[in-house]
Amino acid sequence: AGRRREAGTLPLFDAVASFSSLEHSGLGRYGDELNPWGDIMAVGQAWCISKAGALMLLAMPVSGNDLVEWNAGREYGCVMYPHLVANWEQVWRAPGGHQVVHIFRSLKTQ
Repeated sequence: AGRRREAGTLPLFDAVASFSSLEHSGLGRYGDELNPWGDIMAVGQAWCISKAGALMLLAMPVSGNDLVEWNAGREYGCVMYPHLVANWEQVWRAPGGHQVVHIFRSLKTQ
């Protein structure tokens, strides 16, 4: 998919989803390279392959504080959460729970 995206032959998607994986991106636990911005880059890549107004479903741990549990995963708080979902507008959030489900709409115009 990466080569097709770079070549401009990958169609854009109406929706993208990540359930309990984003918080692990860039931490090396599953063989990926260490990258402190791996999670933000993954959401950015989702934005690049989505249509204007596309939906994104994310399920990720959200708490009052930002936390990295090396190298198990992250919890998103008031500092990192806004950076993670820049360029997306939240349209729904499930009530409560640790692995919170969110739905966002892309702010892309074209």
